[in-house]
Amino acid sequence: MSKPSPWGGYTIPLLIVFLGIIGLFDFIFFIAFLALLGYYLYRVEKRITALEENAGIGPRPKTDEAKPPR
Repeated sequence: MSKPSPWGGYTIPLLIVFLGIIGLFDFIFFIAFLALLGYYLYRVEKRITALEENAGIGPRPKTDEAKPPR
């Protein structure tokens, strides 16, 4: 997720809303809106995955202990 700005609040969600509104009227702002929205969702997914791994409910790394000896 985004970091708090020095003025308080969160800047990326505000930029997404701003670009979404302006993007209704101008195509280049719509493209910027989609790019920023994709980046924001990528960051959210990355943070959720990190939280799940720390809580022990995410995917576990594969270990060599499960393999039978040859």
